[in-house]
This record gives sequence, structure tokens and C-alpha cells, in this order.
Amino acid sequence: LSDLCQPFHYLLKKDVSFKWDDECHKAFDALKQYLLQPPVLIPPKEDQPFYLYISATNHSLGVMHAHRDEQHREQAVYYISHTLLDYET
Repeated sequence: LSDLCQPFHYLLKKDVSFKWDDECHKAFDALKQYLLQPPVLIPPKEDQPFYLYISATNHSLGVMHAHRDEQHREQAVYYISHTLLDYET
């Protein structure tokens, strides 16, 4: 999610002039699609194993905490998404 929002974070910087370009438009459309089909969170189950997925790029960090359901599909319990600031990169 942080990667999808990256073009918007750039536009919000102090000395950057606002210019809506194709990259912003594509990011906006991708973000709308993502939000139209949000993943459903399930409550944590102490008696089942936890799965932890970590994603890191030059611009963002992401974490998903998951369990497997009765059909052995992974279901999200918790998400964390963080866009890195200039001094963090």
C-alpha cells in the first residue's frame, strides 16, 4: 500500500510544485481498486501458528501477520504499512 501511495507523498513535499501526471493517475486508479476489494481481517487464534511476512523497498516497509483457515488459505490478522521518510532511506 505504501508503494501505491508513493507518488502522492512526493507531491506533499514542502518545495515541490503540485503536478498531477500519468504516474499519479495510475497510482490513484490502483489505490481505488485496492480499496474496493479490501482483505478481510480475522481475529488472532492463540492455538494456531502465526505467519509473518515482511516486505521492504527503498521507499516503504510492510508487514502482514496471518493465520491459515480451515481450508489452509492464509488470512490476514494484521497489516502494517510505512512510507520511509528521506532521512530513513
